[in-house]
Amino acid sequence: MSGCALRRWGSGTPCTKEPDTAAKKEMANALAAMMAERDRQDTMWNPPQAEAAKPTTTPNKRAEILRPQ
Repeated sequence: MSGCALRRWGSGTPCTKEPDTAAKKEMANALAAMMAERDRQDTMWNPPQAEAAKPTTTPNKRAEILRPQ
């Protein structure tokens, strides 16, 4: 980083780890609960893998038209 930018913006963020606080633990638990709820809601819109792997039984109309007789 150039000296001019260093003087203007500073050296950047410190490399020290912040101590674990009660608020940090509470936010981590809230985030985990939110992600679990989101995963539960996503299963409503995404079919299970076993059903998604089944081939479709509808015939391909274009293949029937292009197939030589």
